Amino acid sequence: PAVIGLLASIGKQHVHTSRRPRIGVVITGSEFMESGALVTGRIFNSNNAMLAALLQQEGADVELHRAADEPDALERTLDALARTCDLLVTTGGASVGDHDLLAPSLRKLGAPIVFHGIAQKPGKPMLFAMLKDVPVFALPGNPRAVLICAWEYVIPYLRAMQGAQQPLLE
Repeated sequence: PAVIGLLASIGKQHVHTSRRPRIGVVITGSEFMESGALVTGRIFNSNNAMLAALLQQEGADVELHRAADEPDALERTLDALARTCDLLVTTGGASVGDHDLLAPSLRKLGAPIVFHGIAQKPGKPMLFAMLKDVPVFALPGNPRAVLICAWEYVIPYLRAMQGAQQPLLE
C-alpha cells in the first residue's frame, strides 16, 4: 500500500510487475504424520507449513502435495506439477540411498540433473534439475536443512524469476 500510494502521489499510473509464481511443493516420505498421537517411527510434518509460509512471504502461490516412498506415485506427482507450476520444490529422498527416489524418478521422467550434492552441511544431498523446462529444487528432508537450503538457493532463484535486481539475501 505504501508503494502504491507513493507511485500515485507522483502521477505514476503504469509500472512493470511480475505475476505471482506458482510453486509446487512435494513432501516425500511415508514417515510423516499431520496430527494425532505420535507413532513410533513416524514424525510430524513441519516442512510443508514452513515452506508454504516462506514461499508465500516471497509472493508465490503454493500448492502442497505429498508423495509416498513409491516411484510411480512420485513420478506421476512430479509430472503433473511440471505441467502447471513455474517451480517445484521437494523435500526428502534427495540423497543416494536405496530409499531416495528423487534422482532416479527425475531421470526416468527425462529431467536433466544440473547438480546433485553441495559442499554444505546441513543440505549436502540437495539436487537441482529441469523437468519440462521447470526448475526443480530437491531439498533434503531434515527441517533444518530444508530451511537453510530454501533460504540460500530457492529464495534467491524465486526472486530472480520475479525480476529482482538483487536476488541474494543480505
